[in-house]
Amino acid sequence: MLSRASYDMLPPSTAPRQLDPGDEDDGKMILMASQLVRIVSRAVELSAFSWLQKEVNALAQGQKTERGTVHLMRQLGRTALNLRWRICWLESGKVQSDGSDGSGRSRNAYLDRVKTLCQILYVYYSIARRKVPAWTADDGRAEKTVRSKYGDGRPIDETLPHDESLGGFECWLKSGDDMIRDAGFERPFSAG
Repeated sequence: MLSRASYDMLPPSTAPRQLDPGDEDDGKMILMASQLVRIVSRAVELSAFSWLQKEVNALAQGQKTERGTVHLMRQLGRTALNLRWRICWLESGKVQSDGSDGSGRSRNAYLDRVKTLCQILYVYYSIARRKVPAWTADDGRAEKTVRSKYGDGRPIDETLPHDESLGGFECWLKSGDDMIRDAGFERPFSAG
């Protein structure tokens, strides 16, 4: 997930130029572009969540192969890791473009929404992991850690969810703070 964005203007028959937020006309174009990004992103989010619900239902009804279950489990785990990273950045106060209108209430609502989605994925990951036969986990096909690289930070090893409880989720979420430091990003921790 991006923490910053830039937009380039590509009018016909002219060289591309970067839009200037200080320019009134460019400011309108940037606002329009950012609103379109939000609309498209929301449509993609709804489509992905619908797909995810179908996949988890197929998993719960035993309609997925072992290979399909392992694949789904990996996708869920990696997506949950990405969301955990995003949550830690949002809580740091460093990210300005967090999807809110700038007010604390809106920002908190946005952060709560991302945390809820992360918790849902954590539960779905746990369900998928339970469906993977024990011998699959033992032969290395079911990962316990993932090597990740975020932005211009150092590569890090992240632990996938393993404790199927609310306390386990909270502890796993909190461990994301260490991942940010391990990746080499300095981060001031805010009081609120």
